[in-house]
This record gives sequence, structure tokens and C-alpha cells, in this order.
Amino acid sequence: MKKYIKLWLIIILLPIPLWLSMFILGLIGVVLYRYYYFPLWFLREPFFIYPNDIGIYYPSLYGNIITIIIYSLIYWGIFFMLKKIKHLITNKIEK
Repeated sequence: MKKYIKLWLIIILLPIPLWLSMFILGLIGVVLYRYYYFPLWFLREPFFIYPNDIGIYYPSLYGNIITIIIYSLIYWGIFFMLKKIKHLITNKIEK
């Protein structure tokens, strides 16, 4: 499998080990899990739920799905942009 696909899968599947780390590492795991979703907390309900007894946002099923979609779009957008820039630079050097 190519490196860029492996990296994309790591980004997409990262919530699973982060979620497990909450139970293994305790507070450190909670902080890591929260910061994976931190850039998208502005979406609020129904994607991220804020229960008063916990005091932090946590993702709902829709939050998990929208996070995967947004991170995938960002990753592939940067990937193709860099690929296009590399192609343009290579063509200029050859001319």
C-alpha cells in the first residue's frame, strides 16, 4: 500500500486508539482524544454534545462522521495541491 494511503488511514482511524487510551492512560488519554476533535467543536449540536455533568464536548455519531469527512477533504486537498505544485515545478525544470 502506498505511503499516502497509509497516512490517510492513520488519520481516519486515529480516534480508535485515542478512545482506548482514555481507559489506559486516564487523563492524558482524555486530553489526546479531545484535541483530535477540538478544531470542529464550533459545529456544536448535533455533531458534538455538551452534557452539563461532564463539562466537555464529545462527538456523537454524526460528529465522528463529519470529522472523518472534513479531515479526509483537508488531507486529500493538500495532497493533490502538493502533487500539482510538484508537477508544475518538474515541468519548469525540464523546459
